[in-house]
Amino acid sequence: MPSEIKTRFGSTRGSPEAYFRVLVSRDGGQSYTPALVMKKDDRDVPDRKKPPFRVKWAATKELEREAEATLSGLDLRFSAKHTRTELERFLRVAPRRYVPPDAEIPVGLDVQIANSPIVRGMHAGEDPAPWEQELDAAARRRAGIIDGASNEEDVPPSELFQWIPWFEELAVKVGEVRREGLVERAREVDWAGVRCAVLAQGAEEADPLTFFYHLSSIARGADGADTRKTVYASVAKEFGIDSDLDYGLSDRFIFPHANPQNVEFHSTGDDPNVFWDMFDQARACGPGGESYEPTIAEAFVRSLQVKGVGVAKLTHVLFLINPRAFVPLDRNAVSPLGVGSFKRPPDKKLYAEYVDEMQRIRTAFPGCQPYEINVISYLWTSGKLPRKGLRWYQIGVSDDEWRDFRDNHRVHHVGKGMDEPNPGDVILVRSGTREGRGIGIVYGNDSGQQPRPSDQIHMLWINKKHAPLAADMPTTRFSRVGRAAYEAFAKSDAYRETLSMLQPPVPPPTPVHDLNTILYGPPGTGKTWHTVTRSVAIVENREVSEVA
Repeated sequence: MPSEIKTRFGSTRGSPEAYFRVLVSRDGGQSYTPALVMKKDDRDVPDRKKPPFRVKWAATKELEREAEATLSGLDLRFSAKHTRTELERFLRVAPRRYVPPDAEIPVGLDVQIANSPIVRGMHAGEDPAPWEQELDAAARRRAGIIDGASNEEDVPPSELFQWIPWFEELAVKVGEVRREGLVERAREVDWAGVRCAVLAQGAEEADPLTFFYHLSSIARGADGADTRKTVYASVAKEFGIDSDLDYGLSDRFIFPHANPQNVEFHSTGDDPNVFWDMFDQARACGPGGESYEPTIAEAFVRSLQVKGVGVAKLTHVLFLINPRAFVPLDRNAVSPLGVGSFKRPPDKKLYAEYVDEMQRIRTAFPGCQPYEINVISYLWTSGKLPRKGLRWYQIGVSDDEWRDFRDNHRVHHVGKGMDEPNPGDVILVRSGTREGRGIGIVYGNDSGQQPRPSDQIHMLWINKKHAPLAADMPTTRFSRVGRAAYEAFAKSDAYRETLSMLQPPVPPPTPVHDLNTILYGPPGTGKTWHTVTRSVAIVENREVSEVA
């Protein structure tokens, strides 16, 4: 069967301008709606220094923002042709925000691009490849989201991030059914004996922030894993959530957990519509809390004016609603790392100040999503992963290998030494000897002493910045490294702040060599060879075994 959601690419060349446009369809290709138009970038800059297109028009602000971010984030070392291929890949694969069915390209622009489109990609009636079917199914599950672009972060592959599509889908459902539907479905949920905060508020007072925050209190497992499994499975059933989530495993729920005694966001006399407004504004936000609606600042302040609502509580629930836009200011995770401006969340703060604080935090984790920052911060702060006494490794990668490692949160290599890294250890990723690709923390290791093709190290990336290094790295494919390799990354502006959160490699102790050693034996037993070896070891402050 043809997929229900399709994407079609067309390019036309006007005179003198060239355009690239994307059309989307939700009826299997019977009809298409315009989503994006990009103009060839004819600014006076060499092709290899810039992406070849600029966004000329987009059906929604969200789509425009994400397309622009993708264009600016493409690897500028590649040719314009390669960049266009990467852009098409972005626009083909991943679900994107809703494109209105009545979207129309402006008349003047449409005249310029109306000449003989060169159609590429999927055509109406084609059977999609298996990977396209899978992504289309994900798009259909995410109500209000259409298949129109590709961002490797859209469906986090790591088991630690299973909760994200689940909560995002729940936010879409709650946004659709509103207060009446929320209360109606909450009544049908099996709460396993736990008091339901939304129902306790009453049908006219229920708000979505309380609902999400209450779910986070159940996720902590204080009432037992069985309670969490029962409640979450029932919520998924009643709200029609199709995203997978293993309710029985605690490491699938690494996000701020509310105190069960303090989950309500308002009490009698407060206006619940304040929190419905905040909910809607939060869902519409892009990366870093960016919003085209200036009223989000007002909604943020009004929410904090309600008694019992502080910055920590509010940012926790905003993170649950939109984990790609908001960083939770959590004293049990991010705040103690010292990468922001304060160690404990204040009670009150302006929205602009919160956005600035998120930017400061994300500067320490270049290229990382808020949910990635939250997980590693929690594991560090809780002591589940160490930040001191670490072993450091390096691995060389090609461009395709780095994309695989980055997008799938892993490192793999068939060779010796892969079984050595332990949870908490650091892997520096490079291309060549002077090109950094990223920094990751080992979360788990499936490798055995005998190398196998299936061996892989599970990673949490803390820096995905592509930048030059300050010194040469080893040429060995994978190896343990010391202070010199650390300095090659740490002296680069792109990696300095990230590495400041970790204890540097500890130099090995200086070897102590015996004095007045006499080597004796019959001719041919290696006295001269051992004399040279020991001499080199003494001069270079190395163990004899390292020189021999």
